[in-house]
Amino acid sequence: MSDTLKNIEPIVFYDGSCPLCTREIKHYIQIDRNKHINWEDISTDTSLLKQHDIAYADAMKKLHVIDPYGKTKIGVDAFLTIWQLIPYYRYLAKVVIFLRIKKPMTLVYEVFAKQRYRKFMLRQLCTASCKLQTK
Repeated sequence: MSDTLKNIEPIVFYDGSCPLCTREIKHYIQIDRNKHINWEDISTDTSLLKQHDIAYADAMKKLHVIDPYGKTKIGVDAFLTIWQLIPYYRYLAKVVIFLRIKKPMTLVYEVFAKQRYRKFMLRQLCTASCKLQTK
């Protein structure tokens, strides 16, 4: 099937347990007034991740998006996909592409994502440790 013929509802997989991630996604949801995107909080439901063969750990490490053609976009490519789909941010996506700053953005995002995932793992460890202590 040609990519131009396939048009599905895009899906954004985000970590709803991350305050920064949630704040940003809530902002995008407000702008997505026509509800063109399915915003999936993977901290509470992983069923769609499984349907798209995306490992939970991978989705927690970096933002994942299923674009309107069914392709998985990760990291900065995922952000560009979101920006191309919502009002106002379409222009930002065009600027990023025109100025060819995707590569430096990717380098910055990689550092951020690694730090965010490390904090997530520490929260998980703390939660598991606290549960063991209360038993």
